[in-house]
Amino acid sequence: MRLLAAPLQGVTDCAWRHFHSFHYPESLDCYLTPFVRMEKGEPRGRDMRDVCSELNAGVATVTQIIFSGPEEFGTLTEALVKEGIRRIDLNIGCPFPLQVKRGRGAGMTERIEVLAAVRREMEQWIGDVEFSAKMRAGVNDSSRWEDMMEEVEKMPLQWVTIHPRTARQQYGGEPDLDLFGRMAAATHHKVVYNGDVRTLADFRAIMQRFPQIDGVMIGRGLCGRPSLAAEIESGREWTAEERLQRVMALHTDMRSYYERTMCGEAQIVGKLQAMWEYAESEIGRKAWKAIRKANGLRGYDKAISLIGRG
Repeated sequence: MRLLAAPLQGVTDCAWRHFHSFHYPESLDCYLTPFVRMEKGEPRGRDMRDVCSELNAGVATVTQIIFSGPEEFGTLTEALVKEGIRRIDLNIGCPFPLQVKRGRGAGMTERIEVLAAVRREMEQWIGDVEFSAKMRAGVNDSSRWEDMMEEVEKMPLQWVTIHPRTARQQYGGEPDLDLFGRMAAATHHKVVYNGDVRTLADFRAIMQRFPQIDGVMIGRGLCGRPSLAAEIESGREWTAEERLQRVMALHTDMRSYYERTMCGEAQIVGKLQAMWEYAESEIGRKAWKAIRKANGLRGYDKAISLIGRG
C-alpha cells in the first residue's frame, strides 16, 4: 500500500520535506513537491530552486508540474530532466481560481483536446520519465471527469491520484466517496485516494471501503499532524505527548534552518507560521491564533510557548 505526502503551496517546501523525513523516517513512500509552473516563458526560478535543492538528497520525491498546454508541459519536463529529475506528477486537479482560469489544473477538465495534445507530448519521454497524475472531478460539474478519464486512460502513468471534489468546492464540504468509487472503477491505472484523511481512523475507513486502491495521499492532515503517516505505518495512534515531542523537534530544526538561510524576522516568522497553518486541532486554538498574529520572533516565541498548555 502506497502512502504519499500531498503538495501544499507555501508549506511543504524542501526544508519541510527534508526535516519531516528525518523526524518521521520510513513513514512515507514519497513526497510530492508543490507544483513547478511557467513564469515569463520559463520555469519559475523559485520553484526550480526548491525541487533542485540539496535538501532533497535522500528524500523520495516526485516533482509536480502544472501547465496550460503541451508547450508548457514540454518545457517544464525538459528542464526537470536536465536537472536529473525522473519522477513527474501532472497536476490536472488544482482548484485555485487563478490557475483554473488559465486552463491549468482542474481547468483541464474543460479542455480535453488540449489534454490529448499533452498526452501525445508525453510519449516522447517514455523510458526517461515516470509519470503520475492528480485529478479532480471537474470545475463546476462533477461529471466532467468522465471525458478527462478517457485521456488519462491513454497516458503512461504509474498511478493516478483522485480527489473527489470539484474545483468550485475547493476543500469545503465532505469528499464524495460514491463519486470516488465511480472514478476509481473507470480506470485501469493504479489509484491513490486523496481527501480529508486527518486521523488513523480516517485512513482505516478509506481502506475498508476501497481495499482495492493502491494507496492514500495525505496533505492538510499530515501538515496539521506531522506524525500521521508514522501512525498509519505503525497502526497505532500516538499519544498527545508523543506527537507534541516529535513535532517540536521538527520545529526546532526548521527554525534553525530558516534562521541560517533567511534575512529578516518577517521572512523567518512567515515560513514558520506556515508550518502551523493546519495544526489548530493539534496545538489548541489559543496557541494557533497567537502564532498567526505574531509579527516578530519575540511574539512568535511567546505564541509557541502556549503549545501544550491546554
